[in-house]
Amino acid sequence: MLRRHEWEELSGHTDVTLRRVLSAAVAEHTPISRLALLAVGGYGRRELAPFSDLDVLLVHESKRIQPAFGQALWYPLWDGGHKVGHAVRTPRDTVAMARSDLDTAAAIVTARVVAGDHEFGEGVVAKAHRVLRRRGRDLGAPTPRERARAPSSIGRGC
Repeated sequence: MLRRHEWEELSGHTDVTLRRVLSAAVAEHTPISRLALLAVGGYGRRELAPFSDLDVLLVHESKRIQPAFGQALWYPLWDGGHKVGHAVRTPRDTVAMARSDLDTAAAIVTARVVAGDHEFGEGVVAKAHRVLRRRGRDLGAPTPRERARAPSSIGRGC
């Protein structure tokens, strides 16, 4: 069984690999917008076990990422034997998915910037966290229908 520091060490080595691969893809294809590569889920928590999936999110400002850029980013990882769970989204899409999709919301809670524009990536994560905090408060609040029924149910027992 791996100890915590071994998970963290493997995560650190993987961070270095992803930084190198993203830098090469950027140098080769020069994306026209800001972008950041985020580690999410267990990898975002630095709990990467051997042979685990690398769960990552590429966030970018442009409407579309060039297919050649995506190939330059993902193929070296796949060719290196990594199983990569990835998504490519704009900040707006990331926040919308965090609002509507529980898996995305759970993943973004542990997100951290691994490579690319750290200020941009941290801004996307911070905005998603604000949305999730509001959503969490909303999930605990009664709906208008529940509030309307509340007075009529007082005193009746369960």
